[in-house]
Amino acid sequence: MQKQYVISREQMYQLDQRTMQEFPISSQVLMEIAGLKATQKIVDLFPINKYRYLILTNHGNNSGDGFVIARWLKNMSADVEILFLGDEQKMSPETKNNYQLCKKLECQFISLEELSNNQILPNTLVIDSLFGIGFQGLLKEPFYSLITEINNLNLPRVSIDIPSGMNANTGEVKLAFKADYTFTMAAVKQGMLLNAAPFYCGKIDIIDISIPDKYFQDLDSFSTVHTKMQYPKRFKHSHKSNYGKILIIAGSPGFSGAAILSAKACIKAGAGLVKLIHPKGMEPIFESALTEVMTIGNTIESDIDEYLTWSDALLIGPGLGQGKEAEHLLNRVLKYYTKPLVVDADGINLLAKNKQLILRTKAQLLLTPHIGEFSRLCAKTVDEIQKDLLKHARRFIKEFPISLLIKSSNTLYIDKNQAIFNVSGNDGLSTGGSGDVLAGIIISLIGQKMELADAAINGSFYLGKLAEKMSESQETFSLIPTEIINNIGKINIKS
Repeated sequence: MQKQYVISREQMYQLDQRTMQEFPISSQVLMEIAGLKATQKIVDLFPINKYRYLILTNHGNNSGDGFVIARWLKNMSADVEILFLGDEQKMSPETKNNYQLCKKLECQFISLEELSNNQILPNTLVIDSLFGIGFQGLLKEPFYSLITEINNLNLPRVSIDIPSGMNANTGEVKLAFKADYTFTMAAVKQGMLLNAAPFYCGKIDIIDISIPDKYFQDLDSFSTVHTKMQYPKRFKHSHKSNYGKILIIAGSPGFSGAAILSAKACIKAGAGLVKLIHPKGMEPIFESALTEVMTIGNTIESDIDEYLTWSDALLIGPGLGQGKEAEHLLNRVLKYYTKPLVVDADGINLLAKNKQLILRTKAQLLLTPHIGEFSRLCAKTVDEIQKDLLKHARRFIKEFPISLLIKSSNTLYIDKNQAIFNVSGNDGLSTGGSGDVLAGIIISLIGQKMELADAAINGSFYLGKLAEKMSESQETFSLIPTEIINNIGKINIKS
C-alpha cells in the first residue's frame, strides 16, 4: 500500500469483498492475516516477558480478530486471558472457528464476574476487540460499565481496527474505549479522524492485510493522510522576486494583531516581498510592528488595482472586519483578481452572507474556515456539519468549484480532485491567532511557487509539527502564535 488511505465503513466492506472474490482469499484467511499482524505489533510494543494480556471479546468479526490474537499469544507462551461477552450462536463461521480453536488450545476464558472480583495487575495490556466498524449508536450494558472502568485504570490499552463505541464514518462517540494505540485494518476509517474520535484512538497504526493499492484507487472517492513535509524549491542564485510578491489585505481597529501575525508568518516562512493593505490611520501600529513588510493605508475610495497587478498571490481576511470597507475590498478582489487567492477569517464570514460572490471570481480560490465558519458557509449547524464533515465538504466544492482547508483538531483539505487529512498538531494551537499564522504560512508557500493544494496541506502540516516540537520543551497551554512564528525555520521538522 503506497498511501495512507482514509475510507468509510462501506468502502472497507467493498474492499474486503473484492479481495475475497478476485484473489480469491477467504474471509478466514483475511482474519488470520489481520490477527497475526496485530499480534506482531502488540508484542513489539508490549513484550511478552514484561506484560500479560487481557482481550475483550464479543461475537462479531472484530472479536474474531481478537481470538486470532489470543491464539498467537498463547502459542508464544504469553500470559493471556479472554473476557467473552458475546453469544456463540451469533458468530460468523470464521469467528466461531477461531473461538473454538481458542477453546481447544485451552486459552483461559474469564467471566465479567471473575474480572470484577480480581484486581487487574498493573502490567496488564488490555486489548479491545469488542466492536468493529459496524458499530453505531451508544454502548449498552455491560459494555458501558466495563469500558468506563477500563478507561479509568492506569493501564496500557490497544484497540483492534477501531475503538469500541465509535462510529467509523462520523467519529460520533459518547463513550468509547480509550486506546493508546489503534491497529486498524487496511486503511484509516474516516470517523477516526473526526470530532472527538482522535482522543480515543491514540496513535493509529495501519495493518496491511494485502488489499492491492489499485483497489483503493478504484473507489468512487477516498481521502489520504498527509505524512511528509514538502518545501518550496530555493536556489542560491536567486533574488527576492523569485520567492513571491505577496499582498495581504487585513486588519481593522481593534484587530491589528491578526494582520501582524499573518504578515510576520508570511515573511518568516520565506516570502520574497510582502505588502499589507490596512485601514488608513493605522500606519503607526503596522510600521512599528512589521519592519520587513511594506504597509499601505487604504480607504474605501482608494484604488488598489496596482497592488493586485503587482502581486503573485493574495491573502484577504485576517482581522478585516465585516463593515462596508471590508465588503468593498473583498468584492473588488473577487471581481478582478485572477491569481491564487486565499480567503480567511472575516473574509469567509462576509462570503457566508453572499456565497454567490464565490462564483464571480476567476482566481484560484482557497477558503480556510474553521468548523464554525464552515457551518456558516453551508448554512448548517455545527452539529450537522460534525455528523458528516466529508459529505458537506464534498457537496460544497461541487456547488462552488474552489478549494477548502477546514481547520479542526484534524484538518481537512479538499478540492474536486482530492481530500487530504493533516493529523499533526496539538492543543497548543487552540488559541486565538493560530489561524492567522497558518494563513500567512500558506500564502507564503503559494508565493514560493507551490501549487495551491500543496501549499495548503503542507502549511497545515508544518504548523502542526512545529507545535508538536515546541511542546517537547514547554507545556502546550503556553504556546502562543508569536512564539510559533519566531520558531519557524529554527526547529527541524521531521516527517
